Amino acid sequence: MPSLLQVSTPEGESGRVMRSEDDYIFRYRDDAAAHSAISLLMPPRMNEYRHRELHLIFQVCGVEQPQDVIRTQLQALEQILASSSEVTEKARHVVAAIQKSGDPFRQTFG
Repeated sequence: MPSLLQVSTPEGESGRVMRSEDDYIFRYRDDAAAHSAISLLMPPRMNEYRHRELHLIFQVCGVEQPQDVIRTQLQALEQILASSSEVTEKARHVVAAIQKSGDPFRQTFG
C-alpha cells in the first residue's frame, strides 16, 4: 500500500497516511513516542487509524491542497510583518525564506 503523505511534527516524523480501496489509513512509525502525536485524539499506538474519509486533522491541515494552506499562512504572516514598523525592513526577507521552505511541497504537489 503506497504512502500518500509522510506526516511530521516539530519533533520529527510521526507516521504516514495511506489509502486502501475503501479507507484512509494513518499509521504511526513503530518507534513513535507520545511527543510525536499528531492530535490529542490520535495518540501513538501500534494499530492504525482507519477512516472512510480523510481524517479531519488532515483536512484542517490542508493535506489535499497544501499549497493553498501555505499561501494563506504566508499572506497572513506578510500582513503581520508589514504592519510593524520595526520589522518592515526584514519582512520581505522573512517571507522569502518561508516561501523557500515551501519548495518541497511545490515539488511534490505542484
